[in-house]
Amino acid sequence: MRYVHLAIKLSLVAIIASLLAYFLGLQYYLTAGVLGILTVQFSKKDSIKSGVDRFLDGLLGLALASLLFYVFGYNLAVYGVFLLVFSYLSFKLKISVGIAPSTVLVTHLLLKGTFDLEILLNALYLMFIGFGLSFIFNAFYPSVELKNLKKYLDSVDEMVSQYIYMLYQFMHDPKDASEFRLHYHEIMMELNRKISTIELLDKDILFKNDHRYINYLYMRKKQLSYLHHIFEALVEIEQMHPFGEYIQNFILELSKNIGTNDQATSLKEKLHDLFEFYKNKPLPKTRNEFETRALLYKILYDLEYMLDAKIEFHRNYPYEVNK
Repeated sequence: MRYVHLAIKLSLVAIIASLLAYFLGLQYYLTAGVLGILTVQFSKKDSIKSGVDRFLDGLLGLALASLLFYVFGYNLAVYGVFLLVFSYLSFKLKISVGIAPSTVLVTHLLLKGTFDLEILLNALYLMFIGFGLSFIFNAFYPSVELKNLKKYLDSVDEMVSQYIYMLYQFMHDPKDASEFRLHYHEIMMELNRKISTIELLDKDILFKNDHRYINYLYMRKKQLSYLHHIFEALVEIEQMHPFGEYIQNFILELSKNIGTNDQATSLKEKLHDLFEFYKNKPLPKTRNEFETRALLYKILYDLEYMLDAKIEFHRNYPYEVNK
């Protein structure tokens, strides 16, 4: 769908810019459409930044070319010197995206063969129309995918919830660890795909954007890494200690409380009760019991780190993520 809307924007900008330049009686009026096309990007922020950089580079190119042509003459040798100096300055100023469209405009001056204020103004008008119309389209063209943001977040929450429930099942009935690791990598790949999508959508939010949506996914990614640490600790346990049942029940409750609202704070209080419960129990009597309880204790800390990631997110974004 994003490609469809990009194609629509490209077509509209090219046609309208060319028509506007044509009705204004500008020479090379199709150039206005080409300049507009070059500025349209996937996201609004990238498009606007690209437009500004191209416009500034266009001004630099026309000013430099006019000076060199006026002083040294309108010929290919001077044009070559211009390209060398202009390209260097563009890269130095980090506006090199404008090299190609600016060079096209400069060729209009070269073809004229003599200094002509009218042809110089013509190039400036083409820039204003092409870049200006593209800027307007990029800023105000509706981002239809933004309404799907909450759906993306919900789907990620469902993935995390399922993974936690798998941990619960693994504690109850340990299965093939390689299959579990494969599922983890599949989840991470899917999460990274969603992060790439949200990063593009995030750039379409021009005003009052606190980046909560993309940071929400980064938080979930961090949580998944802690959950995988828990799995790796569970793999090392040869025989589950009775204390593990309490952690297993906590993990089951955690799997049912994954969402955009803050449920981590209350869960952390229950987790602290588990910490106190274990601290008040007698010390282990055998090496195997000691190692198992040490791994269970490590799991408690990983659960705490996971909850802290969610609590920190809500501290940074006190309002619900879907608002």
